[in-house]
Amino acid sequence: MTILQRIRGFFITLGKSCYDMELYRRVRSGSWTGALAYAAIFFALLSVALTLAAIPGSYKLLGDLEKGIGEQIPDGAAIETKDGQFSTTMAPGTEFGGEDFVVAVDGGVFGKDFPQSFEGRTGVLIGRDAVFSQDEDGSREIMPLEGAPNVKLTKEMITGWVASYGPLAVAGLLFMFLGMHYSFTLMGALVYVAVYALLALAVGRLWKVRLEYRQWFAVGLHAITLPTLIDYLFGFLDLNVPFAFTVVFFMFMVAVIADEKARPVKKVGRGAPFGSAQGGEGAEAKEGTEAASPDSTQGHDAGKI
Repeated sequence: MTILQRIRGFFITLGKSCYDMELYRRVRSGSWTGALAYAAIFFALLSVALTLAAIPGSYKLLGDLEKGIGEQIPDGAAIETKDGQFSTTMAPGTEFGGEDFVVAVDGGVFGKDFPQSFEGRTGVLIGRDAVFSQDEDGSREIMPLEGAPNVKLTKEMITGWVASYGPLAVAGLLFMFLGMHYSFTLMGALVYVAVYALLALAVGRLWKVRLEYRQWFAVGLHAITLPTLIDYLFGFLDLNVPFAFTVVFFMFMVAVIADEKARPVKKVGRGAPFGSAQGGEGAEAKEGTEAASPDSTQGHDAGKI
């Protein structure tokens, strides 16, 4: 099977995981490892898609940062911390930001008592001896500069660093996002399916559906496709629909119970690797004979259900 055929088979599987009970019959009679491979690739592609979508906005923010530094920081400006004290060439009371959050630089603010001039404001004020911050709820924090390293920065140094290393830093952050998103979403999905497969197993036994836990686990790894896509769509549209994910997921599990009750399948060995057993066309034509008569697969590929 060529790479293009495997890619095509995957996307056929993805689409049919959203509606096709015949696919779920093959999943139940196939291998749970094929379903695991499907889920791993599905969440990898989802993470890649989200990362690609974030690239334009990330580099736009970098451009806005460069523009903001150029426009708001005066030419020749410098800041320095030395021997636990802050100093700057900028005028006292220089501020950056807006009404919601402000960063103020004022080397004329002495001591470690919260300055009255910053009362009722949200943001950060850098004084000579300490850095003061205040949140929207009024909570405050005072961070003395004692022990701070001796550092001197100029506008030219900062703009040079942003221009030289900014694109690499953005690329690194995007790569970190990709890895973390993939890890957390895949692990979260596996835990979710593992727990609810137990519930489906119990409910199925009440309805005298004799599916094993590994079959329910495999079914769950496919059934999570549509609720995941709906969840991301609702997030994009800023819609909040409580329990939508769980309701859609269990619609598939209930449909599988009903289908298994009406047309029980028989497990056929371990199934073929992902890309042939669970997604390729032509599998439907063999479903009726091989699922009903597992002995007929002995002289053929047992994974092509």
